[in-house]
Amino acid sequence: MDSFNRPISELKISQDKVESLISEYIEKRVSRCKHISRTALGLEVHLRVTQAAAGLWLSARLMMDEIQRLPSPQSIARQLQDIPVGIAQLYQQIFSTMERSFSPLQLRLSQQIFLWIDMADFVRVGRRSLDRKLLDLVFQAENGGEEVFDSIDLARLLCSPLIELRRDMNGKFKVEFVHHTAAQFVRMCGKERAFEIPRILKPQQLKALYRGNTSVWFFKESPKSNLLLQELRANPYMGNTAEYFEMAYGLWNAFFLEELPQSLDADEIIAASGLCDKLTEFLLSGRCLKWVEMAIIINYAFGYVQLHENAMEALDAAHDGISSPLPSFRRFSIARTQFFIDYTYVLSLTGPTDKWEEDPLPMPEGFNTRPVAAQLLSLGKQWTHLYADFFMSKSGRILRV
Repeated sequence: MDSFNRPISELKISQDKVESLISEYIEKRVSRCKHISRTALGLEVHLRVTQAAAGLWLSARLMMDEIQRLPSPQSIARQLQDIPVGIAQLYQQIFSTMERSFSPLQLRLSQQIFLWIDMADFVRVGRRSLDRKLLDLVFQAENGGEEVFDSIDLARLLCSPLIELRRDMNGKFKVEFVHHTAAQFVRMCGKERAFEIPRILKPQQLKALYRGNTSVWFFKESPKSNLLLQELRANPYMGNTAEYFEMAYGLWNAFFLEELPQSLDADEIIAASGLCDKLTEFLLSGRCLKWVEMAIIINYAFGYVQLHENAMEALDAAHDGISSPLPSFRRFSIARTQFFIDYTYVLSLTGPTDKWEEDPLPMPEGFNTRPVAAQLLSLGKQWTHLYADFFMSKSGRILRV
């Protein structure tokens, strides 16, 4: 046991040693570039990148990744004249270089990757990493419902060197940021306007609305959602819910919005208006009922109260959003308010809620005159036996996810 009380030795590497190692690394990278290896331009690349890296391995790696992507000596020379200072400028330059070569569709697909890669930002139950199956759906939604050949290869093509594709213990690919500073830069673009935001990251300010619209496509049009609903109806206790939770939280994240950022420019206000209108139509038209039925089956079968809690949180957020200066967001908030008033009533009447709420809520005014409300109640009653069975089997003990 005495070994645990010994002082821990500290390994220190001097700045000179680090710079020497980075210089050797850059020299090897240059030697692998057949067009500039052993040339005056190659020597200049070695010198300038070593100086600009300033002892940072990540900077050296990313700068060399950028240079290796350039198509001509002239483009490399121009790059050397505009070597970035600091990691934020480096990321700006990398995004700028990436997006210059993109077609409009490639730009939109790359935007979707950076909207969905940070799964922990919004998914409360489900995957924490973007994988092939989710990426397939995200790309399909953005590609007009058409599947792409290989989503992993496409992600590598569009977003290298800022993402890495890693295999987990089961051999499945996970899409992750190359470094935590890349994730920080992307999040910063969703909050600040202290610098010019790369086009790839322009949707970050409205990321909840963009993800919500992708989820709308999934629950309205994706063949996978049709199949999943059929399987849930046949076996409510099936363990595999496919991509339900991730897509559901894409919706919830939009429904939890209390306000929109104050710094939106004219183009973003137009985009926000269109995105809000699509979400409003989703709720008012009844096209949300496939999502509702899936949610009811999954949560009633296992006694999950999270559905009720999410609906209450969405209702509170909707109340706050009614005062928004943007008309489309006000309409969205009014639609959310009415929908979740009706939904929480149905959940309190037919499904699991917080255990201290024993009595159902009173019927909302005008409930019987709203077709979507009547369909919500019909679904709740259709599947309430699942919760009754769970309640009996657990002697009233309600589980939480």
